[in-house]
Amino acid sequence: SSCNKNPGIKQVMAKADEYIAEMRQMEANAASAPGGVFDTYGSYCHDGIAKGQAEEARVAQRTASYRECLKDTLTKKNQEYEARKSAFAAAGPTTYAEIYSAMPMVNKVVDSLPTQNPMDRINIMKRMTPQEYFDSFKQGANLMQKSKGDMLKYPFS
Repeated sequence: SSCNKNPGIKQVMAKADEYIAEMRQMEANAASAPGGVFDTYGSYCHDGIAKGQAEEARVAQRTASYRECLKDTLTKKNQEYEARKSAFAAAGPTTYAEIYSAMPMVNKVVDSLPTQNPMDRINIMKRMTPQEYFDSFKQGANLMQKSKGDMLKYPFS
């Protein structure tokens, strides 16, 4: 059978690119038909609410597709990469370490720890005794009062 049980990164990213393209197309369709259902067959005479709007939409659609064909491969690949990057960035923290580090209580304690590497901070916190944790929390709270809330900023911004 043609079923690949262990797909490579290219196959996974190709599916991600298809999904991203589909979502971007849905956004564009929603913007072009804000008051109702988008017609997937193209623009018709009833696609506008005033005289000439349907023709403007049709011309804009043809112009956009023509300009898309004129783009070189580098530009197309760059747009593909940027769309993928923005989709992953919009998804928010993706690893356990990022989610854990984004918690406000963790930030108070973690910012008072001596190391700057987030993974080292988490490993140190896992090895702490309850008293060490409480002491580092107090120390972090004191630092937070001194800096007037700057310690609670999101660590990955």
